Amino acid sequence: MVPNIWLPTERAQAEIADTRQRIAEIEDQIETEFLAALGLTKPQRVELPKVFAVSWKDFERWSVSYNQRAVTSIDISRGRYPLRRLGECLVAMQYGTSEKANQRGAGVPILRINNIKGGAIDTSDLKHIDLRAKAISSLLLSDGDILVIRTSGSGDLVGTCAVFHEQGEFVFASYLIRMVVDRGIAHPDYVGYFLNCSLGRQQVEAMSRHI
Repeated sequence: MVPNIWLPTERAQAEIADTRQRIAEIEDQIETEFLAALGLTKPQRVELPKVFAVSWKDFERWSVSYNQRAVTSIDISRGRYPLRRLGECLVAMQYGTSEKANQRGAGVPILRINNIKGGAIDTSDLKHIDLRAKAISSLLLSDGDILVIRTSGSGDLVGTCAVFHEQGEFVFASYLIRMVVDRGIAHPDYVGYFLNCSLGRQQVEAMSRHI
């Protein structure tokens, strides 16, 4: 007996692939214009040099990968505006809970690594967690909080983030970091977008490490 399963036709698959390609092109154009407004150029992906030289005055960290990227990175200080360190724009940083979540729907919904997708929060696959009221109050997310993936089996995910704008009560898991932006200095959505864009990734990839 053949299962009653629907499969996309070749035409549908081609349309899906074409739509994805157009989305990627639009996103690329948006990022290019965003960086241009800051007086910056979108970096091109280049193969990291196997042999390179770094002056001692530029040797900030004892790491081959860090210095490989340092010699191929775009200097963001050449942009149109002065720079501020990310830490100067934050009023708080916090790790999430390591308590075990459940699929029974008991407690409050908890955001995990797989809920951070493409720079946005995806609530299609939620788990819940049953915590004491005091723990819940300390972990409840507020509008504008930035959730950053701090560790992952995939290096491409480390440091990616999403800005929380969901309705209702949510807490977050331990593989995420909550950053609260000082809105007198920066807008959370701007910070989140920059961290996810190619120049933000350029810095994250230089500092991240395998453990």
